Amino acid sequence: MNKRKKLVIAAVIILLAALPIYALLPLFTTLDGGFRGAEYEYLILDGERYALCLDHPPMTRGALLGTLPYGDEKAMIFQATPQSGESESEYVYALIFKDGAYYKKLDSNE
Repeated sequence: MNKRKKLVIAAVIILLAALPIYALLPLFTTLDGGFRGAEYEYLILDGERYALCLDHPPMTRGALLGTLPYGDEKAMIFQATPQSGESESEYVYALIFKDGAYYKKLDSNE
């Protein structure tokens, strides 16, 4: 094998090794905010308030945004998109252990 083929194979291996690391990076990203309320009915993310949403439309869990402190553990926060095809969503999905809940962004005047 010549030197050029070895360099191409090495570059491909490095790229394939970097992709999983890039995908796991949000697990180490701590978002600014936290859960509020006696039953964790509110969520604050980067200054935006979200309320627990029990009557949500069918949703698709999207990209991992990061983690939030939840007692001694961490909650994983995902972007959530209604299946109606809306491009930008006002919903997030918080996963704590095996339990999850959807939260909807509140208007600024609420």
